[in-house]
Amino acid sequence: MLNLVIVAEGSHSVPQVDWSDPGVEAWHDNDGALCAYGYSLDGRPWIDWPGVARFCLDGPDQGTVTAIPWQPARRWAIEEVFRRSILPLALQARGREALHSSAVLMPQGIVGTCGVSESGKSTIAFGLSCRGYPLWADDAVAFDASGDRVTGIPLPFRIRLRQPSAAFFGENSSRLERSVRCETEPRPLAALFVLNRTSSARNGGICEIQRLHSARAFAAVLTHALCFSLLDKSRKRSMFHHYMNLITKVPVFELRFQPDLNGLPALLDAIEKKVGEI
Repeated sequence: MLNLVIVAEGSHSVPQVDWSDPGVEAWHDNDGALCAYGYSLDGRPWIDWPGVARFCLDGPDQGTVTAIPWQPARRWAIEEVFRRSILPLALQARGREALHSSAVLMPQGIVGTCGVSESGKSTIAFGLSCRGYPLWADDAVAFDASGDRVTGIPLPFRIRLRQPSAAFFGENSSRLERSVRCETEPRPLAALFVLNRTSSARNGGICEIQRLHSARAFAAVLTHALCFSLLDKSRKRSMFHHYMNLITKVPVFELRFQPDLNGLPALLDAIEKKVGEI
């Protein structure tokens, strides 16, 4: 696991970046708002998170990520960005892969729900955890697909529910956000559900689950890949190879569902049934 080192103000030189350089990539959220910049300097990957910190993903001992704070950034804000966003990207830059996904641990292995922000990933994962399946991840699932099987890499995380979901479960959302959880051992990845919010499922019910194969499965999971950069051709080839291994060894399902919390129990029933058939 990579550790975060926050350096004291003035103790580390801040790199000079030419923001017009084509090697500087701007990252945006679903609404088009700027989130961060990614670039490489002297062979080291960097992420600049405005208002929080500049993160060097290759620390001096290769086991750390160094954060140079943007003042007056608070330590808790730097740690939160590191845990939710920087850590999975740092692992990806070092040869692992990561998906924008939440997940629980079921008897078959890790079951992930992939989707964009506000698609229901955390709500579904938390709903499954209320049925006795331990939470594995919230927002980022790191995995290793280089071996005979695909294994999930445990990461520290906090479950975050938006207020309507927290109210539905009768939970205090601020209490949930303070709860940091982390498994200690890798586990096999059993299944991935790619979320597709729709006004109605094709069969007229609350949800519909369809297994995806080959090109459709590859495109579906790659859409939700967390990636530091695609400018490195060698790393891009290995990334595509890892995702081909993923869809070959792990079933990928499209989950079409109506975004109605009242239908959540039926949706969770369908997921449990489908995973039980694997």
